Amino acid sequence: MLAAAGHIPSVRAAATVGAPFHPGHVAHLFEGSLDEIEARGSAEVVLAGRRFTVTRDFVQDLTKQRMLDAIWDLGRPC
Repeated sequence: MLAAAGHIPSVRAAATVGAPFHPGHVAHLFEGSLDEIEARGSAEVVLAGRRFTVTRDFVQDLTKQRMLDAIWDLGRPC
């Protein structure tokens, strides 16, 4: 949410409660499926009891996130 907020002009402020800061934390939740995601392009994973399809593009995007820069450059109250 914080990474996207700076790119959405209508967002006037951003707040999170208990959200993971580092994208690696999210990847850790489905690390057992990373080989399948890489090989097949996607995999179905269960997070908090719900099924999600995680794609190779999503995993690659996670590795590119620079959260300190995104938060610093947000330009909105946090």
